[in-house]
Amino acid sequence: MESVIVASQESFASRRPQGYPQELHALAYVAIWFFASRLILTAVGLMALQRFPSYPPAQPWGIPALPQVFSIWIRWDSQWYLRIAAQGYTFHSGSMIPEVFYPLYPALISLFPRGAQSYAALGISWSAAIAALWFVHRLAESVVGRAVADRSIRYLVLFPTGFYLSAAYTESLFLLCSAAALWAAQQKRWGLAGWAAFAAALTRNIGILLVIPLIFSAWAGGKENRPGVGLRRVWKRLRHPTLWGWHKYGPVLLPIAGFFFWVLYLDVLTGKPTGFLVGEGAWGRHTGSLFLGIPWAINNLLHPVAFPNVWGGVAANWSIYTRGMHNAIDLSSTLLWIGLVVGLWRSRLPFAWTMWTTLGLLVPLAAPATPTLYPLASLPRYCLVLFPAFILLAQWAQRRPWIDTLIPPLFAGFQVLLFAMFVIHDWVA
Repeated sequence: MESVIVASQESFASRRPQGYPQELHALAYVAIWFFASRLILTAVGLMALQRFPSYPPAQPWGIPALPQVFSIWIRWDSQWYLRIAAQGYTFHSGSMIPEVFYPLYPALISLFPRGAQSYAALGISWSAAIAALWFVHRLAESVVGRAVADRSIRYLVLFPTGFYLSAAYTESLFLLCSAAALWAAQQKRWGLAGWAAFAAALTRNIGILLVIPLIFSAWAGGKENRPGVGLRRVWKRLRHPTLWGWHKYGPVLLPIAGFFFWVLYLDVLTGKPTGFLVGEGAWGRHTGSLFLGIPWAINNLLHPVAFPNVWGGVAANWSIYTRGMHNAIDLSSTLLWIGLVVGLWRSRLPFAWTMWTTLGLLVPLAAPATPTLYPLASLPRYCLVLFPAFILLAQWAQRRPWIDTLIPPLFAGFQVLLFAMFVIHDWVA
């Protein structure tokens, strides 16, 4: 996959005029890598459908009747988003309830006619992915330069769960909102930062946590990369309230408003303002098992047992053999991200980025899934949107070329494997 995309990118670069604007370079680079990789993945998905038997869809209402080139991107949670867009939050599927899926993505889908909503979902995801990757590139380029920014885009697009950026999932929309919020904060455009974070809080459960890096960015004024700003500066601000910059703090608190808007919406619609918390338990996640996901996953690898089929047909493909593979993928991904978070704390990258990545990793670790199944379920997908880790990885590869030799083919190979599994309705993340 990588060699084909590199050839396309070099062909474009050779025809690029002198004085090419940085913004257009970022957009062109992102578009080439994204669309070329999606073209290859589409071919992989179509071949997987032809060569491997498919499991039944995860939900009883099935997959929309679309040409296969489009329908291969609609699996698992995609069914929920499309059903919510069509019917709202007024239905259940057994013990699982739709309130765990935040409203912005299905609300955008619902703006389109019923017969076009499946295409709209994919169009929203693909458009959001291009915009999100552009913001990531601009952020990286402003701090570590164009070469590292280009490499970080390659790593993000090729990451094993990178195909979710173009599936009917919230990954691309959430990545757009969070990257735009941090970019706007870097540019001191606090209103834009706040509204982008507001949208993030209506897209995923961790969106509200953007308030923490945004408050730090507003307090630091975009001048300090690390938290060690010194006691003298703190004392100066305490003595002179006019230096606090209250005009910045109002907008960056908008993620909290977004969260309470969601709670109020659920209260009015269903009478259950905390339905999203109840729903997490129905989906197998429990905050009472804080940070036990890693030891549970290790235990499942060492002592695999058959999973009780409490969810009916949904769990039919979770055999004792595939569970070992999935736990190994989840565990290795978790350890990789823990290492990247430690690396961010030791790096000189903006501290707001480190805060955001740390929070984004801690939340799924703090609420592991069912211990007898996949305790670290979906963590490789959840971490896909924590883009500062990819920038750090690209920065490491700048100094250690062997990393850049190893990472792209490793990431691309696993992405091909996982996408083939996704297409045949096997569980991935």
